[in-house]
Amino acid sequence: MKNAPITVIITTYNDSEYLAAAINSVISQTLLPAQLIIVDDGSDDNNACKITNKYLNNDSGIEVTYFKKKNGGASSARNLGLKHVSEEFVTFLDADDQMLSNNLLDKFNAIKDLNNDYFGVYGSNMTSKRVKDSFASIDGLATTSQVGKVVEGIPGGSCSYIFKSETIKEIGGYDENLHNNEDNDLIIRLIKNNKKCKAIDSCGILIFMRKNSLSRGGDAKKRFYNTMVFLDKAEAESYFDKEELLFRKKTVYLVFIRSIIFKNPIEALHYANVAFSYGKPIGSKQKLIYFLSKLKK
Repeated sequence: MKNAPITVIITTYNDSEYLAAAINSVISQTLLPAQLIIVDDGSDDNNACKITNKYLNNDSGIEVTYFKKKNGGASSARNLGLKHVSEEFVTFLDADDQMLSNNLLDKFNAIKDLNNDYFGVYGSNMTSKRVKDSFASIDGLATTSQVGKVVEGIPGGSCSYIFKSETIKEIGGYDENLHNNEDNDLIIRLIKNNKKCKAIDSCGILIFMRKNSLSRGGDAKKRFYNTMVFLDKAEAESYFDKEELLFRKKTVYLVFIRSIIFKNPIEALHYANVAFSYGKPIGSKQKLIYFLSKLKK
């Protein structure tokens, strides 16, 4: 079978030690893509280029190209890749993650006959801790509140999908002002553009939970503030109803609090006061933090 009309975009930043495994997971797919684009988001060395060069003359029929840009984050790296997409369908992969062998085949078989009302097809993921992230079985228009929620929702991460390339270009690609939740933002804007999605019962991506990943990296405080930038945009553009927005703000604060509570409990309790202004404490742990925050106050 000839290569499918799929472009895979791999983004990398100072993690070239993982890149070869990511590329190998693409070129060993049961269904091979026609195009593979590697975008280096300003790494400190040229190792990603050297690794990519080994795959330029491959026997798989995949056109491999490499670009290096000034560091600007995952959104700008993916947007650069999107400018060079030549195929009908596109999917993404972080350099420190890998595709499972049937990822492209299963998703391509599901998307190839869908009409232009659909933006893409998604499956489940497996984390490096062997935890499977499964999602709701949607075939149609999802709600924005479902984005990024396991079990009852749909994936927020781009790597979980295969997209129709034109649907992403229609909305202008990724928001380069966002440095966390840029994937969620993309999916939400596609939904608000009245595009549908379809689930398949297939696990396609192996996700490595690494602190310094291009899309998941940064220290806890930086991630917290960057996520709040997304939620500020979500509020300004009415991504969610009030209840959902408050729930997400509270959740972001609590995640940050858990990351610092043993290092800086005073600061954590300060943030707890703000967290519980968005919603009441639920469960014994939250109630304890709430009680301690009130004592501090």
